[in-house]
Amino acid sequence: MEKHAQIADDQPAPTKAELKKLRKLEKLRAKRAAADELRKKCQRDHLKREQNFAKETEGRVFQDWEWMCSDVRLADVVEEMLQIKQNLQMVFDRKNLYIDRTLEERDEMEDIYSRNLQRIKRLIDCYLGIL
Repeated sequence: MEKHAQIADDQPAPTKAELKKLRKLEKLRAKRAAADELRKKCQRDHLKREQNFAKETEGRVFQDWEWMCSDVRLADVVEEMLQIKQNLQMVFDRKNLYIDRTLEERDEMEDIYSRNLQRIKRLIDCYLGIL
């Protein structure tokens, strides 16, 4: 408490206008944080929809692949079809891995951002408590 008293003694007491301005800034920060949260949620939802679409597409592509290969009589064509399947599988795996990594990084960034907002809020509350 002594530190707070020293800080308060060193600085003049804020006026009503300054307090009003601080509260207005806090409300603005809260609105921005809410807007950022909504934007991040929309982006995360979009990535999840993209991920579901990729998995669904992958399932449809490979659903009848083995059946098509069994229907072909030439060994070279079968080998080529299996090679195409492996290449397509690699493309799908890379895309899904990219989406997964992006989702994980967004969640991590969102967590860091939220912790920093909480710290700022505590500092503002402490400052307003001193006044």
